[in-house]
Amino acid sequence: MVALSLLLLPTAAAFPAFAGLGAADIAALDERASIFDPLKYQGINLWDSLGGVFRAMNYQDITGLTNAVTEGIRAIEADAHANPKFGGFPVAQLVDVPRDQLTKDAIYEAYKLDRSIPPIWGEQEDEEHPWIAPGPGDIRGPCPGLNTLANHGYLPRNGICTPQELMMGVWKGLSMSPELSGILAIAGVVWKADIKTLKISIGAGTQGTGVGLSNHGFIEGDASVTRDDSIIGDQVHVNETKLHRYYDIIHRLGTNGYDINPEVCAESRYVAWKDSVDSNHAMDFNPLRHLVAYAESAFAMEVFRGQNQSCTSETIDWFFVRERFPPGWSRRNVPVSTNEMFTWALLFNSIRTVYPGYTLGRTGAFYNFPLAQFGGGVTNFLSPSSLRVNACKFVATFAIFVPTGLMQFSKGLGDHFVKGFACS
Repeated sequence: MVALSLLLLPTAAAFPAFAGLGAADIAALDERASIFDPLKYQGINLWDSLGGVFRAMNYQDITGLTNAVTEGIRAIEADAHANPKFGGFPVAQLVDVPRDQLTKDAIYEAYKLDRSIPPIWGEQEDEEHPWIAPGPGDIRGPCPGLNTLANHGYLPRNGICTPQELMMGVWKGLSMSPELSGILAIAGVVWKADIKTLKISIGAGTQGTGVGLSNHGFIEGDASVTRDDSIIGDQVHVNETKLHRYYDIIHRLGTNGYDINPEVCAESRYVAWKDSVDSNHAMDFNPLRHLVAYAESAFAMEVFRGQNQSCTSETIDWFFVRERFPPGWSRRNVPVSTNEMFTWALLFNSIRTVYPGYTLGRTGAFYNFPLAQFGGGVTNFLSPSSLRVNACKFVATFAIFVPTGLMQFSKGLGDHFVKGFACS
């Protein structure tokens, strides 16, 4: 686990690249871009949107969330080990392989992603989880996976859930591992929900649920492959033009002309980034959004594939348009881990490299972040370095910038995420 003493370190000591910057340099950086204030050109105070913990920082609230996440982790572990065919949760692999040396075959082999093995969990649409279209008042949001889970009852059908319900839902419906489901729950509560009620809306906010996952900023962000940027359109519903552009890329670059592969993910992500740069004068592709965007592409390729041999445009149509599990679809045998998603994100970005940054008031003018004097690395979590370096940089960055009380969340996640990285 990352040493909490990092919280006490000055920025220059933790990141030597900062050491040569004077006050004027730092002020200039603040005027250009800040990792936690990327939306200022949209007239939004990001800190006001973070909700719950950042505003209140109440120890009892933090403890309540921590206990909820811990309970969710234990429930997932118990459910998984109740299946005699379950082979265990994956640990980090390929941690010291430089980004540009990663390959699809290496990741498949390392994480034992053998789709020739029959499913061990059964089909996802069963008698207990029939598809039912959302009714009046039921909430849905920008995530096709969560919408699908709610339509099948893996999440409450009204679209409002607790951290435990969210974690168990994404586990039983999509095989998301304890630490990845825990990160989703924590992010959902901290940035989009109500820490007092511990209620999360998978779409628009309601009384007692915070702003909801549809709210723009962290989690939902710019440069989506299938949705508009919030400042210029509808960030919640699928844009048919963008969706069919995605299908065209799948048919042009996919394996055998139909199967989503890393080249499809890299190209579709680049096209989405370029479209956002050219159309959004306040485009926000901060380092966290940069990482999450590429992980989203990994989610589409590897989670929506389930235990099937292929993931096609038809598969995407079932999840993105119909928001329903494809006929006979079974979730992955191997749980989806944070480390695997991070590794796929690194691979995709190596194929068609895009850096974090902003348009800062002018369409077509993209400014990479960090600036040149930072040596191109401090807050790029998809740098050419290894998974270990990028993951530890990610954890260390948040240990420094995030309020001290937020680090209490580490108790809820245990050491799942950074286990094996030797971050200190």
